[in-house]
Formats: sequence, structure tokens, C-alpha cells
Amino acid sequence: MVCRPAAADSRGTGRANCSELDTVARHGARLCASNHRRPELPYVRAKGKGGGSVGQITQWLGLQLNEQQVGQVGMLFHIGLGAGWGPVYTLLRRLSGRDPVTSGLATGLSLWILIDEGLTPAMGWSAPNPAYPLVTHVRALVAHLVYGLAVALAAELLNGLCRAGTKFRSRR
Repeated sequence: MVCRPAAADSRGTGRANCSELDTVARHGARLCASNHRRPELPYVRAKGKGGGSVGQITQWLGLQLNEQQVGQVGMLFHIGLGAGWGPVYTLLRRLSGRDPVTSGLATGLSLWILIDEGLTPAMGWSAPNPAYPLVTHVRALVAHLVYGLAVALAAELLNGLCRAGTKFRSRR
């Protein structure tokens, strides 16, 4: 990405304006190495011109949504994906026989690699991966690993409650 000093920067802030690359502009993300502006949140970025996950889905369904509705549907999609990925933990835990922490980290890592780094940019729902600074990818990886650990904790607690309930019922 090409960065140049801001022409109207009379305050001396040292900020730079970015000239967008054609590819990046089509995906709605503006990044500049000199000021590391973070792209919009996934559910906001997805409403970008001509597409995004929300744009594609609403076009397929023939829906016309306002900006607030697009944001709500995007957030619902994001949360639904997280909830839908939860069973991956159970599969990894049972099939691999690994401990909960390892299985949780593998769950988060698989979501990050396959969806965040793979499917999302491949479908044009975000800018291409190289458009983002390394810190953005690292931040996303850490967030997905924490997600995997949270899924592991929830699954193990539910499993423990189910076992306790079975033992309680069998005593009667």
C-alpha cells in the first residue's frame, strides 16, 4: 500500500493518507503502514459495496436491509458461526483423546485458519490477508484461541453436570 503525507495535515499530526489499491478498495478495507488503521469490524465490513457475507445472503434471499439491520444480521452471522463451531471441540476431544486445553486450542486454531484466514478472504468478505498488518492476524489468532478455551470450559462443565445428573438419578 502506498502512503503519502496528508496534504491538509496543517496540524502536524504526522498522520498519513493511504491511496487504496484496487483490490483492497473493492473489499472495503483501508490500511496504511504508517498509521495502522484497523479495518472495520467483520460484520460492518461485510456490508461493503457489492457484497460481503451479509450482502450476498440478503441478495440471495431478495431482502433489502438498512444499515442497522445489516449490522445486526452480520453480528448474528458471526455469533452463529461461533456457536456452530463449538461441536468441533467435542469431536476433537473424543477422536483425539487429548486433554481439554489442547482440544480447545485446536478448536480455536482450526476456526482461525479455516474461516478467518481462509474462507473469509477467499469469498471476498474481507480484504485479502496481506492487506492487514501482522498485528491484526496475531490479535485474531489470540482471540480465536481464547474462544477455543472458552468452548472447552463450557463443554467440560456441561459434561460434568450431565455426569453428576446421571449419578444422582441412578441412586434413586
